[in-house]
Amino acid sequence: MNRTRLFSLFSLLFVACTALFGSLGQNQRRSVPPAVHPIVLHAARVFDTEAGRIVTPGEVLVQGERIVEAGSSVQHPAGAETMDLGDVTLLAGLIDAHVHLFLHPGAEDLQTIEESVPQRTITATLAARDDLLAGFTSERDMGTEGAGSADTAVRNAINQGLIPGPRLRISGNAISIVGGHEDAINYNPEQHIFSNATYANSAAELVTVIRQQFKEGTDFIKIYETGRDSFRDGRFSTPFQYSEAELRTAVDEAARVGKRVAVHATGEPGTLYAARAGVASVDHGYQLSDETMRIMREKQIPAVPTFAIAEYFADHAASPAAGARQHEQLDYHAGQFRRQLAAGVPMAVGSDVGPFPHGTQARELVLMVKYGMTPVAALQADLLNGAKLLGWEGQIGALKAGYFADVIAVPGDPTKDISVVTQVSFVMKGGVVSRK
Repeated sequence: MNRTRLFSLFSLLFVACTALFGSLGQNQRRSVPPAVHPIVLHAARVFDTEAGRIVTPGEVLVQGERIVEAGSSVQHPAGAETMDLGDVTLLAGLIDAHVHLFLHPGAEDLQTIEESVPQRTITATLAARDDLLAGFTSERDMGTEGAGSADTAVRNAINQGLIPGPRLRISGNAISIVGGHEDAINYNPEQHIFSNATYANSAAELVTVIRQQFKEGTDFIKIYETGRDSFRDGRFSTPFQYSEAELRTAVDEAARVGKRVAVHATGEPGTLYAARAGVASVDHGYQLSDETMRIMREKQIPAVPTFAIAEYFADHAASPAAGARQHEQLDYHAGQFRRQLAAGVPMAVGSDVGPFPHGTQARELVLMVKYGMTPVAALQADLLNGAKLLGWEGQIGALKAGYFADVIAVPGDPTKDISVVTQVSFVMKGGVVSRK
């Protein structure tokens, strides 16, 4: 049995046992099924995602795990429970399209080699809970950073009601080349430190790794296409890792079983290769050429800017000089982001949370507005484009009949002050109240 599979199986057993024994005599900690009776959520306002407008007042009728009706006034069936949430705005649960549940603040390279996979799996379960309580009811986990397919265990435990957390799309270990972006290249090679990604050095190896990852339960594939980055004298550069032909092979192999490939791609020409290959998203996208932006607009490939992680690293740099350099790069990214908006590149919201504290990533929407989007556009990028990117279009991202009852409440009006999304006071996921 290979090392990744062994860790995955052990992690699943550990999570299941932890949930079982931790719940004995404490059933209130275990996730509960949706209420049998109807629930009416009443508030001062509700956000209509598709129309991009606030409706006053706001009500949502929930039956089981689904929404029956939403608007300024809904039916109040006999036996329905009414929850009056007061002077808040109801909106669909937030979506983070780029998270790392298996990471926490601190030296990333050290935590991935010093902490066991079972320990990191516990960290992931706590991170999932924190993200849910912050209003993120759906997420895309963009790589376990060396924990193999342990995120399969976390996703399954959430789906089975053993632990609280968002709906998850998971990628297992990301894929990279030897000596690439996530390889342990700063260590003594005699120590044989494992890469945080799974090696694939050719098209044939990509196919082999992709098939193994799907076997272990991943929902999509995450590939590192660029790195490491360089930013000097206002100029950004980054080497590509896979050719366009290799990326096409990966995209085709995933498509064979109805799945997709997302890439970490920060600059040219890697971003162009990824766009031409037809990836699901270009994450980070610090630098996109005119041709890349044209292809992404035509193919509706979203960029996922991940400003929050860049701001956090700049604000927590090892020295003032390092912080200044990182803030300069952040400013460059912001300028490129404005170019991408002007070019019509679709956007999705992903924070890269993990290296900064889970549950605080709504800051990403604040930064996207700061750097050029309107609050409504940022919310629609999160909810509509996020739902599509995660493969749940028509299921999440709006308060509509037939959609999952993923509902959050925030103070004030998020279409006027986007920062209120950082102050979530109520969370319902699939008809179950997680925070009130």
